[in-house]
Amino acid sequence: MTSSNQLPGLCDEMVQAIGQLNVPQYAETLPRLGEALSEAGPDEVNAALARLAPAVASVPLGLGINLAELTSAMVDVGADLPTVLSLLVPRAAEAMEKAARFAALWGGDPDDLPEPENSELYEEAVGRLTAPGPAQVPEEEAHELGEAWFAGDDWVRPVLSLAFLKDARLAMPHRERLLAATEATDDYFGAAHWLHGLLLVRDDATLTVLHRQTGRGYKVTMSGVGDNFQLHTLLAATLIGDERRGLLPGTPPTPEEFSAAFDNPEGRLPGGTRGHFNLVDGYGDWIWGEGRPADIPLFRGEIVIVLDPPEYQRTWNPGRIYPQMQPEFTLARQLTEAEAADWLAAVKPSTPNPMAGGGTAVSRGSSSPSLRPLGPAVTPRRPGNAPTPRWRGNASTTRGRKAANGFVTTSSLAANRYSAAGRPPPGAGRDTPGVAWITPRRVRIRCRFVAETGWPSAAL
Repeated sequence: MTSSNQLPGLCDEMVQAIGQLNVPQYAETLPRLGEALSEAGPDEVNAALARLAPAVASVPLGLGINLAELTSAMVDVGADLPTVLSLLVPRAAEAMEKAARFAALWGGDPDDLPEPENSELYEEAVGRLTAPGPAQVPEEEAHELGEAWFAGDDWVRPVLSLAFLKDARLAMPHRERLLAATEATDDYFGAAHWLHGLLLVRDDATLTVLHRQTGRGYKVTMSGVGDNFQLHTLLAATLIGDERRGLLPGTPPTPEEFSAAFDNPEGRLPGGTRGHFNLVDGYGDWIWGEGRPADIPLFRGEIVIVLDPPEYQRTWNPGRIYPQMQPEFTLARQLTEAEAADWLAAVKPSTPNPMAGGGTAVSRGSSSPSLRPLGPAVTPRRPGNAPTPRWRGNASTTRGRKAANGFVTTSSLAANRYSAAGRPPPGAGRDTPGVAWITPRRVRIRCRFVAETGWPSAAL
């Protein structure tokens, strides 16, 4: 049994193992470190975090997957969230940036890139990058890019698991860098796609909501809403009610529909969820359910949503695109008659249905053109030159096997190269699940996330 009073020594052992690229010492220390952290109090955990910081900052991408997971999981036992983010976010961004460069240097058809989860292809990939030609790179850089490609998704996941938390999203450092990096690797890493969406979530946002038919208006505060289908249901549940209290006429969502959009991780309802309004922005453009609240453009400096009667009956598959992100949705106040009249005079009339007659919907200022909704059967078209997302279709089968088998070991060739050349094999340490001792809650969360999203690689 490892006790918390052994933490300082174990942290020093880990720093030493990383400094010397000593994989056996790393693998032996990691589970003992996780066990000691599970017995520690917040002060001890934060002291350990400070000791481990140099190792997290310097560990090669191909070696440090489990250390990154362990660092993320320390939040569960009292580690300071902003400090953890300050350590993990730059490394995740680095991994994605180098992986994007790997893909750019690969050349040829993007669909011919090696599968990132198949580290057996590591040596072949590095060989291609170092082969004579216009895209040839030095061997050291080729190894770094190869490690980023085959281990990058694993580095993004620890940040993703924290980004479900509102406090983490609000405190996220290097946001612009992270947004650019996730966008660049969206088609290659499942974690990058989902993290990109979480970075776009509007937290502590105030909405100005107008109802043209009644002339009423409201201020609504919102956090943690993943897409506009969820937004639609929460607006209906919040604003439809007793007209004598200033609410809107109509039939509100059923308790089951509301729960699917708010707090039920299952989110499955026979017949789907009903639409109640036609949502448009201040410019009169339709707000499509497949988009995100971040797509809604500011009007007079505010997020404005106009509730018009639905032009046709709509239903969609219920649930939340991020089942483990807890939304907050509150009616702050009703606008005065004068305030509502001023806003309603300023907003533009709703445009005709842009999809009528086979037209193409255009979203003003859309920040998520490649959003892949998980509920409704709608898949926006991808640019003609974009590769097939490597984490969908057949790739998900590979990821499912990987998740089922736990942390996989690397090839003997990679292990031999490390022993001979002093370089950690890509993914070394995946066979040492050092996080399991302190993250039972997060493991359960990830397993539920897998069930809801169909993204098996989330279940580490």
